[in-house]
Amino acid sequence: DQFLAGVEGRGGTEIIPAIQASLAIPRDVERTRFVVFLTDGAVSADERAISEVRRRLGDARFFTFGIGPSVNRALLQKLASIGRGTCEFLQLSEDIEGAIMRFQDRVSFPVLTNLKVEYRHAKFWDTYPSILPDVYSGTPLQLVGRIQPTSGKTPRIILRGVRQGQPVEMAADLVPLSAPEPAVLRAWAKARIDDLEEQAESMGKPFHQIRDE
Repeated sequence: DQFLAGVEGRGGTEIIPAIQASLAIPRDVERTRFVVFLTDGAVSADERAISEVRRRLGDARFFTFGIGPSVNRALLQKLASIGRGTCEFLQLSEDIEGAIMRFQDRVSFPVLTNLKVEYRHAKFWDTYPSILPDVYSGTPLQLVGRIQPTSGKTPRIILRGVRQGQPVEMAADLVPLSAPEPAVLRAWAKARIDDLEEQAESMGKPFHQIRDE
C-alpha cells in the first residue's frame, strides 16, 4: 500500500517493460507465479506483448483486467489465453475492489491445474483452446473441435489434471446428437476465426488465405 501510494500515473500504458519485469523474477519451485495485469488504457504493441508472454511465461499464469470503455479487449483476452489465466472487463462504475476479491477467492482454490486432453476412437482437429487453462470454481471450461469417428467404437475424451497435488483423470463418451446444434456450431466457428486472426497477426499469413479459410 505504501509503495502504491507513491506511484503517480502518467503517460501511456507501458505493457512491455511490465511483462518483462514480472516474468524475469527467478522461479520459485514451491509456488506458482500469478501475474495480474490491470489497465484502463488502450494497450498497444499487440504482437510484441503476445510474443513476450509466450517466450517468458514458463509455468506462470497470466490474468488480465480491463477497466473502462477504452481497453484493447482482444489483446487482454489473448494474453490471458496464452497465460492459462482468465480475463475480466469492468466498467468505471463497477466495484473494482470486489472484482479483485472474487478473483483472489477463485484462484486460491483451483479445481484442476496442468490440464491435458486425450482423444480416442476418432480423428480430432481444429480443437480449441489450443492452450488449456486451469479450471477454477465457477469458471467453466469449453472445449470445441471437429471430430470424425475412425472405428466402430464410441469416440471418447479423457481429461487429466492435478487437484491438491494429486493426479485426477476423468473420461466421457462423445455421443452424436440427433441433429446439428447451432450453439455448438457457433462456438466452434468463433474459436476457429479467432485462431485464424491470430495466425495472420503472429505468423504473417496472407490476408487472402485467411479470408478464404
